Amino acid sequence: MKILIAARDPVLRSHLERVARDRGHSVELAPSIADAKLLARAHVIFAHTDTISTIRRHASSVTFICALLDPGDDPVVAIDAGADDWLERASDAYARVRAIEMKVQSSLAPALENLTDIVLIVERDGRILFVNREADAVGTNALDTLEGEARGILALNIEKVFATGTAQRYELLGPENTFYESTISPILRENKVVSAMIVGRDISDRKRIESNEARFKALIESMSDGVLLHDRGKTLWANNACVLGLGFSKNEELIGRTVTDFIAEEDRALVLDRMNEMQRTGEPAPSIELRVLKRDGTRMTFELAPVRFVEFQGTRASMIVARDITQKKEIQERLLVSERLASMGSLAACMAHEINNPLTYVIGNLSYVARSLAEQLEDSSRSLRLEMALADAREGVERVRRIVSDLTALAQLESDENHVIDLRKILESTIGVAYNEIKHRARLEKQCAESTLYVRANEVRLGQLFLDMLLCAARGIPEGAANDNVIAVSTGRAANGSARLEVRCRSSHPLERLQDAKASLTLAQRIVSGLGGTLEVEHPSQRELILRATIPAADGEPIAERPQKSLSQQIPPPTSSASRARILVVDDEPVIASTMRRALEGHDIYVVTSGRDALELCRGQAFDLVLCDLMMPDLTGMDLYEQLLRDAAGNEKRIIFMTGGAFTARARSFLAKIPNAWVEKPFDFDQIQSLVDEYIHTTRSVT
Repeated sequence: MKILIAARDPVLRSHLERVARDRGHSVELAPSIADAKLLARAHVIFAHTDTISTIRRHASSVTFICALLDPGDDPVVAIDAGADDWLERASDAYARVRAIEMKVQSSLAPALENLTDIVLIVERDGRILFVNREADAVGTNALDTLEGEARGILALNIEKVFATGTAQRYELLGPENTFYESTISPILRENKVVSAMIVGRDISDRKRIESNEARFKALIESMSDGVLLHDRGKTLWANNACVLGLGFSKNEELIGRTVTDFIAEEDRALVLDRMNEMQRTGEPAPSIELRVLKRDGTRMTFELAPVRFVEFQGTRASMIVARDITQKKEIQERLLVSERLASMGSLAACMAHEINNPLTYVIGNLSYVARSLAEQLEDSSRSLRLEMALADAREGVERVRRIVSDLTALAQLESDENHVIDLRKILESTIGVAYNEIKHRARLEKQCAESTLYVRANEVRLGQLFLDMLLCAARGIPEGAANDNVIAVSTGRAANGSARLEVRCRSSHPLERLQDAKASLTLAQRIVSGLGGTLEVEHPSQRELILRATIPAADGEPIAERPQKSLSQQIPPPTSSASRARILVVDDEPVIASTMRRALEGHDIYVVTSGRDALELCRGQAFDLVLCDLMMPDLTGMDLYEQLLRDAAGNEKRIIFMTGGAFTARARSFLAKIPNAWVEKPFDFDQIQSLVDEYIHTTRSVT
């Protein structure tokens, strides 16, 4: 404080000056109280009673005035004149200066009472001169309110303030586990520290939050997944896995950056929409896969868990938990390629069978026509047979064309272009490709919606989807007994208007690999998801499997459907002759059977298109030779062989097997272990005639 002393008695003046200066105050001696400028500079004035009223008129801003009483002066008169206190004896000077200090400090109370912080003014030993709370604490020692380490911290910092004259900041644990953040500032008088002001703030809540955040960060840092916290797109914090995953070296390099800086351009609009939706609704954003850019521009794929709000540093932040699935996606892509190649390999074997069957009768009939033309016969009956042979040949060629067309459509290189296509058209084409895999296991039933179903898709991918569904249903059914099993394919509209394709498999025996059905549809699931649809797999029982694909419908123009396929009618067998060999032809393809009849003229030919019919004939009649197809729907050639071996031993030796391709493991194993001859379709009919002649000669010589 600046103290002005206007005492007439030099002893009193000297004594007051010494006490004030010892207390660290600035002192001025006033020879005259008429100096207004001098009065204006003072905080406290010591003056005689007869001058008090004058001082009040010229120095209204003076904080405190103490009247110096002359002998006979009345203190009441001094107070009435405007004095705040009075001094009667020089020996009371110290007490009055200390009292004035206390009153000046207490004048701060109204301004400090409303503060939430605790404010104390203490002496060097910790004695409280002022406190804005609990007035009773004045005069007590601040150190007594603390124990142990906290007491030592406060004492040390008070001493530092008095010793260095600089403010000190510290934290300590107060009573009842209350944390305080405190600042001790020196109060100076004439560059001398006379007391210290302690401002303490209760930071218990903040400490708890920081402690929770510290535990939270420690937990997050231990995660291998990347975690990033942001506030409306501005990065607040990221764990080490996220920092390194994005190509940075430390957290500070990410803080403050916009989240979309790390997102590939094609996904940024989606991310912004998700953030805006979260802010609008307050609901978590669902999981998603996003393409992400590293610091060096490398593209990666991250899988984001549902984004949620968390409290962080006093702010509601969005927490992103992301897993780098770049390698996983690459592995999945390679797996999908491998699965498709495996599917195509299996399919190629099926298609070889389907192609070879019609090629067999094309080649046979064309050979027959060539032979007949060479004979130049003009018999009308022979001309009719020539016409039928040519018709069969044309049917075979057309069938080859359709099969190759379907296979080409499935095997062509993919493009990313989607367009409106007829779902049923792709389904019919796919059924044609997969039918040979189906017909040996089950009857195929189709129930298509009357109205045309249009979807916006890629033909190749849609065909792959349908193919995988059909093959998944078919391959769970054991071979043979096809009439006892059903694969029902139906199309229609779902309740939401989407196009629906359902493949329902019902078997008379427990389905094989039923639990693996969903896993075998990985590629199909990805395709249908890419089209915005769903793929459901249900197995109500061990003998039933339901696959249901739903794809958003699209508008489009009607597309003409492909005409139904037709087969030539079975020609009745001619009457046998004793001089001619009795040959039974067993093939589920009627055209092949009729072609074989023509090719083997000169023998008694019996034709059946069912394995079961062949078994009944062989049980009741004797044949020199049985030309039998290896793969048939109701009873395969393999099953016929085993039945004859068991019921009519010896007849199984007369079988020559015909195969369009042994495309199953069982068929390949069977042909490898039996002694019988077998020929692959399409075969040369001159060769088959030579083989038949040789085989008949051998078997007749044995018998």
